[in-house]
Amino acid sequence: MANDYAAVVIDDLDDVGINNAVRRGQRVLAAEGYTGVLVIPGDIPFLSAQEIELALSTLADCNVVITPANRDGGTNLLGFSPPHVMDPSFGLHSFRRHLAIARAMGLEVVVLPLEGAGHDIDVPADLWSDTDGPAIQTRRLLARLGKDVPPACPGPTQEPLSP
Repeated sequence: MANDYAAVVIDDLDDVGINNAVRRGQRVLAAEGYTGVLVIPGDIPFLSAQEIELALSTLADCNVVITPANRDGGTNLLGFSPPHVMDPSFGLHSFRRHLAIARAMGLEVVVLPLEGAGHDIDVPADLWSDTDGPAIQTRRLLARLGKDVPPACPGPTQEPLSP
């Protein structure tokens, strides 16, 4: 499927955490001459194509694009231009950390608060979204599964830190 969309897939053979996997991807993409990288975790099912397009077009004019998690202080979308402009720092409260690192380095940062990208899945209750919007197929599947899971509780969740 990645080939159908001209996406570059870089295997994470070491499986030693998201930060190391992203750094590996940054190195490979920079070596191949790519001008930027967009990191999209796999736990944001309400992300829309329009949000990806907005993040990419925004990244064309700055060094770092970042979308915070709506609920827990994490980072749900992170873009770099050039690919190796800074290291990732995913983990607990990573949004504030990414923002602080980029600003301390003097990088141009754009924060994109996106509804779909901002809604990640850390606990079962996160699967339910009371808002209408993109990700129609995801929403239909969740509606068929039923809504017997309580709403997501506010507050931080523990995200594992990579070495």
